[in-house]
This record gives sequence, C-alpha cells and structure tokens, in this order.
Amino acid sequence: EAIQGSLDTLLGSSLPAGAYANGFTSIAALQPGGTVKDLKVREDLGPAQYAAHALGWVRRGLRIVGGCCEVGPALIACLSEQL
Repeated sequence: EAIQGSLDTLLGSSLPAGAYANGFTSIAALQPGGTVKDLKVREDLGPAQYAAHALGWVRRGLRIVGGCCEVGPALIACLSEQL
C-alpha cells in the first residue's frame, strides 16, 4: 500500500522506476532500536495478492518490480508468470 501511495513520486523522474515491497504489516517497530524480529508478517499476502499489487504498479508505469523481506520465491514466481 505504501508503494501505491508513492507512485507519483517514483514516476516523476525520467529514469526507469521500480519498487519492491516487504511482507510485514508495518515497519513502525524499526524506528530507533527496532529489529526485524519485532515485525509481524502479513497473513493476507499470498502469491496472487502480491502479484496483483505489483502488476498494478507495472500498469502505472514502473519498469522494475520485485520483493523484499517475507516476499519469497512463491510470490515472485507467481508475479513472474503473470508478467
């Protein structure tokens, strides 16, 4: 959701733009002193849901998409198949 809200900024450059999301419910716990072990994994983000998010970014103009923490091989494989 944060990427969707940032697309106008990301696409405001003449350079190719991209994004890769994480699979956490929030990263607020990372604020000073927090670590990844303090984060909660989203349970509503399966391969089809992640692919739908990323394909929406591609439709808007992003040319580089991928995944970060908790966006593993199954989610990327589904995205790859749909691309």
